[in-house]
Amino acid sequence: MYYIKIENNLAVGYPIREETLREVNPSVSFPRIINPEDVLALGYAPYSVDMPPITERFKKAVLALPVFDGAIVTHGYNIVDMVEQERTAFQQTAEAEARVLQRNMLSTSDWTEMPSVQSKHTAEWLAAWAEYRTLVRDVDKQESWPFDLVWPKEPLIPN
Repeated sequence: MYYIKIENNLAVGYPIREETLREVNPSVSFPRIINPEDVLALGYAPYSVDMPPITERFKKAVLALPVFDGAIVTHGYNIVDMVEQERTAFQQTAEAEARVLQRNMLSTSDWTEMPSVQSKHTAEWLAAWAEYRTLVRDVDKQESWPFDLVWPKEPLIPN
């Protein structure tokens, strides 16, 4: 559990761990399980931070000001638009991740192009793998690139 100092009904400073609360109050004999009312009397309140929410594309969660409701301090998030530099970096990261996946899908299917493999399979099998590899190479031509991509599935054609 974390605690934070309260002054004039506002959270001040940084959250501290229970062990630190005990150390900064050496004259207080805390029970093994600390009662929230006891720490309020010392000028501290239990502290809780929410999990960041999942946001829409080109938005971000920014830590809001902490709120003290008289019993606990909670720290939530505000959803804001990314600035241009952040949007550009987000786009570039998404493109890089998609290209890594694209390269991996191609490299893990390279074996289908070996002459010793091609000579052992049917025309249907060869065509299915050729189409798969073409779809993987063309994934960056999708209108939604690099987001919400439809990735091809490996063919399940028997020999």
